[in-house]
This record gives sequence, C-alpha cells and structure tokens, in this order.
Amino acid sequence: MQKLGYLPYAYSDFIFSTIAEEWGFLGVASVILLFGLIALIGYRIARHAPDLFGFLLAIGLTNLIALQALLHVAVNLALVPTTGVTLPFISYGRSSLLVCLAAVGILINIARQTGRRVE
Repeated sequence: MQKLGYLPYAYSDFIFSTIAEEWGFLGVASVILLFGLIALIGYRIARHAPDLFGFLLAIGLTNLIALQALLHVAVNLALVPTTGVTLPFISYGRSSLLVCLAAVGILINIARQTGRRVE
C-alpha cells in the first residue's frame, strides 16, 4: 500500500522499504544477510591479495558496495536524510548497476591473482 501513493521513487530510492512491505522480515533479513556476505567475501579477498595495491583496491571496492547498501538502508529507516543512493544490484539504476558489477568483476580478478605472486 505504501509504494502506491506515499513513497517517492519506490523502485529505486526506497526499494528496501518496498521489499520490507512485500516480503516482510524474511525479505529484509535475507537482503541484509546477502550484503553482509558480499562484504565478508570482499574483505577476505582483500586480506589474501597478492600486493598492497590489490589489498587497497579490494578494500575500496568492497566499501563502495557495502557502504552504499548501508546508506540506502539507513535512508529507508529514516536514520539519515534522503540522499538518492540506490541499493546495489537491486534498485532500478543503470549506472549504479554498471559500477557495482564492474567492482565485483575487479574483486573476482583480485581473488584469481591470489595464487600467483608477481615479483
């Protein structure tokens, strides 16, 4: 009911509240759990990076996704003012999706380089 008349941009800026309305606690818990899992895997990739540049790059890309998700959830819970930040991988936003997919691709490349040390 909220998404039909009250929430502005229910498909992008307030997608988390739409998920909460339609899926309830299980939907919210699964979204938060999945973003926590993405952050955990990203930090693990950073810890095992072959060099300092890979470490810093993996930390930065993981923070890009995790902090964007955290900020989106905080906006939807009315803890911070509305910022227009989309929820990574879920919201309707092509440029945000492109940046997040590129970040995950680079993280995967860093993880693949873990076994090979370049000297």
